[in-house]
Amino acid sequence: MENAPRKGMSKGCLVTLIVVGGIIVLVLIGLGVCWIYKDDLAKMGANTLVNSLKAELAQHDYADVDTVQFNTMADAFMERLDEEEPLDYEAYMLFFSSVQQVMEDKTFSVDEVPIVQEAFVQYYPELREFLPPEPEETELEEDSLTTD
Repeated sequence: MENAPRKGMSKGCLVTLIVVGGIIVLVLIGLGVCWIYKDDLAKMGANTLVNSLKAELAQHDYADVDTVQFNTMADAFMERLDEEEPLDYEAYMLFFSSVQQVMEDKTFSVDEVPIVQEAFVQYYPELREFLPPEPEETELEEDSLTTD
């Protein structure tokens, strides 16, 4: 007796299609959740980055940097960012890219502190009050330069 030819897919192909379909559905659900919570995810990323900068600064304890002032400014930035609804993604991307460039070498050096502080101020100009005072240039009087 001859076996009748089978019609339809094999069981292996059917199982593969079901598994691939399930993976596609899970990916779409994940993308939907990320889209819904994009503000929270962006704020979490900024929080993680700012906290790593604060930890790096505390670890090295640079003499020329006021860590209390930097931490106060960073905390004020995070408070304002947490309160912002909806998030300004253009400003956020500029901030995030400038801070990421600072952390490319995985160290936070003393000459990079003003760059991060300026990124804070570019995002929220009212944070300018937290910047350290600029060193005043002493002007020499005209009379002191002349010799008699």
